[in-house]
Amino acid sequence: MTSGDGHEPDDDLLERFKQTISGLELDELRTLAGALMSLGHDDALERLGEGDAAQRGASRRRTPMEQPVTYRVRVDLSDAKPPIWRRLDLRSDLTLDRVHDAIQAAMGWTDSHLHRFALGGGVFDRHAEHFLCPLDVEEADEGVPEEDVRLDECLTQPGDVLHYVYDYGDDWEHRLRLEKVLPLHDGQGWARVVDGRRACPPEDCGGLRTADELADVLDEPSHFDVGAANQRLVDPLRGLAELGIAAAVVSLLTDLRGTAIGDELVARLSMAAMTPAQHLEPDEKAAALHAITWMLDHVGDDGLPLTGAGYLKPADVEAVAGVLPSASDWIGKLNREVQTAPVLDLRQSLMRLGLLRKHKGRLVLTAVGRRARQDPALLWTHLAQRLVPPLRESFDTHAVIVSLALIASADHASATRVTEPDVLRALGWNLEPGFRGEMQVSWAARPALAVLYDIVSGPRPDRGRRRDLSVAATALVQEAVLSGSPEST
Repeated sequence: MTSGDGHEPDDDLLERFKQTISGLELDELRTLAGALMSLGHDDALERLGEGDAAQRGASRRRTPMEQPVTYRVRVDLSDAKPPIWRRLDLRSDLTLDRVHDAIQAAMGWTDSHLHRFALGGGVFDRHAEHFLCPLDVEEADEGVPEEDVRLDECLTQPGDVLHYVYDYGDDWEHRLRLEKVLPLHDGQGWARVVDGRRACPPEDCGGLRTADELADVLDEPSHFDVGAANQRLVDPLRGLAELGIAAAVVSLLTDLRGTAIGDELVARLSMAAMTPAQHLEPDEKAAALHAITWMLDHVGDDGLPLTGAGYLKPADVEAVAGVLPSASDWIGKLNREVQTAPVLDLRQSLMRLGLLRKHKGRLVLTAVGRRARQDPALLWTHLAQRLVPPLRESFDTHAVIVSLALIASADHASATRVTEPDVLRALGWNLEPGFRGEMQVSWAARPALAVLYDIVSGPRPDRGRRRDLSVAATALVQEAVLSGSPEST
């Protein structure tokens, strides 16, 4: 005996059906029967077993697998005629926010609208379990955040279905159906487009889904490029993080995703991270850090007395200025800190880096400062870990992070000239044009970067040009930016 659509009956299916209808009232049975008759065989399979869970409000999520596998999933755009679909290989342990990224790249959407996943029914079905995008979570919509849900909690056996909608206005509903469960191979990657048919409708086109409609707005509605879709799947920012780029740098670049400046910085930093780093011997690092260790030694165990306004006293300003490479051509008597920028900048920089602090009217060493003044290797490591500041929404912090990123990747710049003001404007900061904008960035970043001008190996760098750092200072920046920084997470 076969069903009307030619499918053989299944004992498990029959049992699930019996469990579903047990305990239902007559009106509920009639409603269920009408719904099943209006659905195809596969849709009916999906709906069976939902009744009890919906009544209880219980989660339909399953226990995730202990070991990840590969899911071959077909993604269909609902009601498209002829069909518009993609076939993807996805890691089963992906969270739904990453599945969203894969769908966007595979279909060709631009991720410029809201989206939502649902299990056990359509995304607007009140009986389905909803998994929300971040903005939905902020709006306190009912459901579970998608980043808290794994794909293998939603799909486990071939035939299982997960629903997804993109753009609540145009209502691009998609059906994700698990086709196969395959082994996970080393180096396979998190997602791959295997196949697909027909071009994705353009954004904000009003929900056009038929061939005739799309022919009016697309040059090649039948064209789909698997290679281009897989190229979109490569997340450049995730790639930077995996290469070890400091977290604050990667986070800042999220606001530049998809822009020409963002693409340039990603390419430069990627190349820099994959290039062998400048190697310095321990004695070379110690020599380059001489001015810094001298400053720490001068503060010493007892600290230095400060003026009532909180500045170094004249004798100490003169002593420090006599050692700093950055003060060698400074004009004036060099005996007042407020008028001797190299000394003031370095003192503030070392305080920001956690090596010095003020205490009861004195400038004193911190605990790490006491240890580092006797250990150049420790001092170098500490500077590398603290040079990139934690990301905060302030102009000064953005200026420092952008400056360090450009210094670290300067050797890999393309013909496209990108400056600190260019990047900061792209991030939304309002800077004056020309030289004035450059000075705004310089003044904002100076307290954090001043230490670099007194890390000297070879000829003294030109203080007026921030990228003309010594080999050692540049190596320190590259280590801080390209090898990750715990303090920037």
